[in-house]
Amino acid sequence: MMKRFYFLLLLTITGLTTGNAQSEQATEPTQVLGTHTHAELLKTIDAEWLATGTEVYEPNPTTTKQIATAIKAVDEIVVFYGSWCGDSRRELPKMIKTLTAAGYPLGNVRFVGVDKRSATYKKSPDGAADGKQIYRVPTFVFSRDGREFARMIEQPTISMEYDLLTLLTTDDYQPAYPALARVAKLDAAGLLSDPNVTGRNLRMELAPLLSGPRPLNGVAYVLLAEGRVEEAIKLLYVNVLVFPEDANGYDSLAEALAQRMDYANAVAYQRKALTLDPGGKGYQERYDEYLRKVPE
Repeated sequence: MMKRFYFLLLLTITGLTTGNAQSEQATEPTQVLGTHTHAELLKTIDAEWLATGTEVYEPNPTTTKQIATAIKAVDEIVVFYGSWCGDSRRELPKMIKTLTAAGYPLGNVRFVGVDKRSATYKKSPDGAADGKQIYRVPTFVFSRDGREFARMIEQPTISMEYDLLTLLTTDDYQPAYPALARVAKLDAAGLLSDPNVTGRNLRMELAPLLSGPRPLNGVAYVLLAEGRVEEAIKLLYVNVLVFPEDANGYDSLAEALAQRMDYANAVAYQRKALTLDPGGKGYQERYDEYLRKVPE
């Protein structure tokens, strides 16, 4: 009997210890959120991959010398990135190394970690990303005389140094996702929210800048996370107009329409997604769900 008592006691202690360890592990941060200086960033969980990336990257010395002159007029650089994002882990160390090589003070750089969770997707808890049109990360925003004049979206088109020099010395720099840069400008001007600006209108503006449906689809989900359903619907409508054979585009548009409780149109677009891809993940389930919610 005594042996059984000690055995049960051991199981209880082990269970409590394991439970506490799991609880502590669960509360460990998995992503860096909010605004940080470079010095603060080096004290976070991102320090290891930042150090590794900056150590191995070697900026082009000739281009870096040219950057050193041109970048003096830049007041501030704000970097929106995700700890969880492979593109951020690849490109952010390159930018830091290039800026350092060009003699730009990292004290003039703010680093804003944004969220990967769907409810607060690409947002920062301190509001630093609000109204900044951050659709992909990393996004590097450059300001001169207190005003944004250019941004690099996700990755350079040629190289970090070449793109940075072009961005600083010309007025026609085109980032890797020109459609997103255009959407950001339209949104900042209030045109994306203008009820007189329709998806069909936006198609004329954005279609030449699109090589595939993913960029606008990503923007739409950022907007949905912000509760900006109408703006998301406009962009998703552009996608189905420009890429009519993309089943995912119709599925996304149906989801946005369902958030507006426009279930009749959600059913119609979900049916189109099913027609194009009968085995699409969740397509049939969403179709049935929307159909049940269509008013009698």
